[in-house]
Amino acid sequence: MTTSFAAILVAILSGAPISAELRPYMGRQTIFLNGNPEPAMIYHPTGRLSSEPWLPGAQDHFKDFAQAGYRLFACEAGLGGLWTESGVDVDYVRRQIRAIRDVRADAAVLLRLNVEPPGWWLDKHPEDRVDYALIPGSNIPEEARAKPQDRKRVSFASQRWLDEAGDQLSILLRGLANSDEGNSLFAVLICGGEWGEWFYPGFEFEPDTGAAMTRHFRDWLSERYGTNEALRAAWKDASASLDNATVPDLNTRFRTHEKMFRDPQTERRAIDYYQCHQELVAKVPLHFCRIVKESWSRPILTGLFHAYVLHLSHQASGGHLEARTVLESPFVDFLSSPFSYEFDARFLGGTGHFRCLMASIQAHGKLWISENDHPTLYGDHFSRPGPFAPANIEDSIATMRRNNAHCFTNGAGMWWFDFGRAGGNGDGGWWDHPDLMREAREELKFARALQERPRRSAADVLIVYDTRCFYYLAPMYLGGYNQSAHWDRTETLSFEALNRTVADSYKSGAVFDLAYLDDLPLLDLTPYRTIVFGFTPYLTDAHVAFIKERVLTPNRTVVWVYAPGYTDGNSLSVERVSAITGFNVEKSTVNLPPQLLIRENVLAPGFPETRIDITIQDAWTSPTFQIVDPQSETLGYYGGSREVALARKTVAGITVWYSALPLKNPALLRELFRQGGAHIYNDKNDVLHADSEVLWIHTETGGPRNLVLPNGALHTIVLEPWTTTVLDSKSGEVLLD
Repeated sequence: MTTSFAAILVAILSGAPISAELRPYMGRQTIFLNGNPEPAMIYHPTGRLSSEPWLPGAQDHFKDFAQAGYRLFACEAGLGGLWTESGVDVDYVRRQIRAIRDVRADAAVLLRLNVEPPGWWLDKHPEDRVDYALIPGSNIPEEARAKPQDRKRVSFASQRWLDEAGDQLSILLRGLANSDEGNSLFAVLICGGEWGEWFYPGFEFEPDTGAAMTRHFRDWLSERYGTNEALRAAWKDASASLDNATVPDLNTRFRTHEKMFRDPQTERRAIDYYQCHQELVAKVPLHFCRIVKESWSRPILTGLFHAYVLHLSHQASGGHLEARTVLESPFVDFLSSPFSYEFDARFLGGTGHFRCLMASIQAHGKLWISENDHPTLYGDHFSRPGPFAPANIEDSIATMRRNNAHCFTNGAGMWWFDFGRAGGNGDGGWWDHPDLMREAREELKFARALQERPRRSAADVLIVYDTRCFYYLAPMYLGGYNQSAHWDRTETLSFEALNRTVADSYKSGAVFDLAYLDDLPLLDLTPYRTIVFGFTPYLTDAHVAFIKERVLTPNRTVVWVYAPGYTDGNSLSVERVSAITGFNVEKSTVNLPPQLLIRENVLAPGFPETRIDITIQDAWTSPTFQIVDPQSETLGYYGGSREVALARKTVAGITVWYSALPLKNPALLRELFRQGGAHIYNDKNDVLHADSEVLWIHTETGGPRNLVLPNGALHTIVLEPWTTTVLDSKSGEVLLD
């Protein structure tokens, strides 16, 4: 129950401090300000307009969004600028907030605060800086080798930084909380690491061999193993010692038993280091979030850029593999990221999808806030190749609406992250047009109405991923990096097993959820007719037992992809893959970039011959696997080979599929989901998603569409090309077009 408008007005006029809480409301995690729900739609300038919101350009953009009904705004600061040897500058942040309130007196402000230390601190404490395994002498291009040596970044293992920056953060927040300007602060977004997004600093150069991390790694090993004898047994190294262990060098990191896999029996040192490294990536930001909560005198929201899974390379050195620690923390309310930067996610006609596993975010009671940093017709600030930026007003509106439609059907929030026009030095103005501001106004109005409608997921497909598998996988190095730097060992399948499977599932016509493997016990699995284990080469005995008891149940289709359970963290075993999937699986002889061939009429009557190539064509793929099982139904082969790569069978009364290659291709996924009992809304390859209240469709081709609503009704609609249409999922009524 919300308070009356009169009560809100009294609170505003009295200058009452904002108390901000996150609560479940109508099936969504919702921001409450002084007891009233507020859509999480925010205007966020960038660059100097974010750090100096009193500038005329910033004031103009704030006014545009305030006039469109927006109350939530953001500004940006960092300890790198606020923290001097004489203390921290509270007044600067007060001035920032005051400038926003000059535009709208009742503004609620999010402070984006980077907690990395200033340059003088890094110069004073070189032992607390990051160092890199990828150093001059490594066989990679000179321009890449030189780069890390010019960068001074704090090590996540620096206890001195955690203590001293934490003290300054507390002083800053206590000073703000006791100020008039602090009354307007509703949230703090804690930033650090590469791009502020809690990727380990300089991750592409294989950190962290510095003194702080070396010390921390030894402590971590002591806690894990306890004795030198246990460490030596694990590392298969008679000279290993808890007192003199070092962070692995490049050779140790890149050496793999098989091209794509580390063997836990012989390559535990690299596995241990990456786990130690990743645990810091989760624990360090929580240290600062806790300080925010404890330093503020009333309820306030804290958030992070974290829990990215999609559109990442360098997962072990630069990903968020231990995100569950963050998701379980009571000190974090919301998480954020820009949506996928894959070109075909950003292009008109692309998916615009989030980079998180949204069902897990929801299961842990967190709010996801999507950073909408997509350009409009005014051009791309970063000069990315066309057609990255929309060409005209109509296309700009279509992408604005597509990007935010994900928020409507996922119960998420967003901010307009305004890098601005090409060549504009980050001075904003991407939405500086009456038609674009009208769209921003209508989307806020729609979100405000939608939050009063009870929401539930409409997904009957669940796609499951695991991130801890990356401890056991070779790094994925592509592009400008010389392949010989990692001795032709590169992991070639995970990127598309995550990114292409998700993107093409959005074009399948089915509605799906995404979740971490470890979060399956938190989910109600009943609605899911099909569960896809999209990439799970690491499965423990506990995982397998849960899957057998709770997932492999009657009236459900289960789909296994690539090498489920090839490692359990202790060994590599193809026999384990066979036991888990129920198929007799053997190693394949196909190691050149593999292709999946499905013959005409095999998958279903009328289904055409289909050939699906993997994306990475400049490296071998090894190991690959084949199905050698006379009890199964062959559906697809490796191209150019008689070896079976796709099959189906009934195991204990349950329909089970096994694909030795990542699943992609909208038509293939649509047919798989259809045969698994999923509801198919649309037979075309448009981008589509829905929940219980909203159905949206983004089309590049346009034309008549026969949409099948969940109640079975056939809803015919003619769509214009290059548009996004938002419908009522029950009636088909157009809500935004």
